[in-house]
Amino acid sequence: MMSQKEFEDLHGVRLEQKDKSLFMRFLNVLLWPFSFMEFYTTYRLPFQKRATITYPKGQTAMGRLDILEHELGHVKQFMPWYGPFVVGLATTLLPLPVFFSGRWLVERHPYLGDIKRGRMTVEDAVMLLWGGYGWCWPRFLMRKWFNGKLK
Repeated sequence: MMSQKEFEDLHGVRLEQKDKSLFMRFLNVLLWPFSFMEFYTTYRLPFQKRATITYPKGQTAMGRLDILEHELGHVKQFMPWYGPFVVGLATTLLPLPVFFSGRWLVERHPYLGDIKRGRMTVEDAVMLLWGGYGWCWPRFLMRKWFNGKLK
């Protein structure tokens, strides 16, 4: 099994327990009462060279390789110099906060990877995105996009 340091070096990321991240604790205050601290989250601030993948308290950094693979999809989104700005806007404002949310645009490719790896089905991904990401896109359009990409 790969060590945390080997994973970080291989992928050019940092792994950090979420409650030890000042930025994640700040976001948690803003997002209260949502259970934000219970999920893996990837971010890169504009002045940082490496993205950080945060993981929940009580878990080990390497305890969920399947989720780390998903989060590496987000790392790719953050890599260009403009990545933090685009992802930040997409997850908060654009195009709308719900129903036609930029969150769908950020999450769809990592979830497509999860489907291709057999971690979940199209229906699992659609329902998770619908319920867990604030009704981010119409379900029938999410299914259509995933199924089109799988052909």
